[in-house]
Amino acid sequence: MRAAIAVAAAVACNVWRRRTDAPEWEAEPVVAPKAQTTGKLEALRGDDWLPGVSAIATDGSERPVASAVSVGGYEPLAAQE
Repeated sequence: MRAAIAVAAAVACNVWRRRTDAPEWEAEPVVAPKAQTTGKLEALRGDDWLPGVSAIATDGSERPVASAVSVGGYEPLAAQE
């Protein structure tokens, strides 16, 4: 998986992951603060993991994790007859 990041006033970012069936992000970031705008996560299957990014400002404050997946956007498929 590749991620591109562009956040105004951000000096670094954390890259997070969570399993698709997990309610929260893991306790530690996969990639801890880096001052880069691209990255590659090795060995993460898109069917099993969701990536997220949080930006870190110059004062050390951190934004909530952002992801391209909407929360609660999935429902069980209706049974086909």
